[in-house]
Amino acid sequence: MFSTSKIERSFFAPIFDDEEITRRASILNSTIVISLLVTLLFFISAVIGKQGSASARAFGVILFFSLLLCKLLLNTGKIGFFFHSSFQLFYLFV
Repeated sequence: MFSTSKIERSFFAPIFDDEEITRRASILNSTIVISLLVTLLFFISAVIGKQGSASARAFGVILFFSLLLCKLLLNTGKIGFFFHSSFQLFYLFV
């Protein structure tokens, strides 16, 4: 079972030995958390309001889980892999 401290810690950026990497991770973390929340809000409003097609809802779910994967990669310290995978996701969806 998750404790409150684990959930709270999952929203914070990881801290690394290098100050520059920690700063970048903090910026990326803020971007990911805000994107997760916005995606979740749009998905919930689409489901409750019964608006949007099934493909739009599926896209929302895929985007949400892709952002969760990016957050996991960021928290494990694989920032190089995170940059590479996030650019691939960006070009895939654009």
